[in-house]
Amino acid sequence: FIPIEDHHLLNDAFEEFEPGEYVGYELEDPSLQRQEGNATYIYAVIIDIIANEDCNLLTKHYRINIGDAQEIVVDAADLYKFHRLNTATSSEIVLSDHRREPPRTRGRQEVFDEISNLLEDAWKLPEERKKKIIKRLYLRWHPDKNLGDEEFCTEVCQHIQNETSRLE
Repeated sequence: FIPIEDHHLLNDAFEEFEPGEYVGYELEDPSLQRQEGNATYIYAVIIDIIANEDCNLLTKHYRINIGDAQEIVVDAADLYKFHRLNTATSSEIVLSDHRREPPRTRGRQEVFDEISNLLEDAWKLPEERKKKIIKRLYLRWHPDKNLGDEEFCTEVCQHIQNETSRLE
């Protein structure tokens, strides 16, 4: 299991994964059923990508190893990359992820379009997966998790809410 104190290392952005990569796999999230409690994650290793005909980011499936040579096939929305830890000085640790652009370096419309496309794709999926995707978008763009970009991220969260309402 990934300890609760390390959950902040899981990146909420939707990503692609490579064989051999270590990831967090979400076993359960009580909040999706409006229950109390923390999500449960375990460590896993990507074995390979299961090809889909429509092969977009949200519909990809991966074969993962969850330990003891146990392999399962899971949805991309159940997997999380880890933020990489870089030591800046002996007394300071900085979170960084070289693949993810900080929100401020991307244009407002580009971010809004990406979110709209993700949500439109999510609406074609089963309810449980759709809820998980919406939750991850809110977590990814929440102003409290993006210090220095609070105003922009507030707009993004409002856009997510507007798009969700439109699609419902």
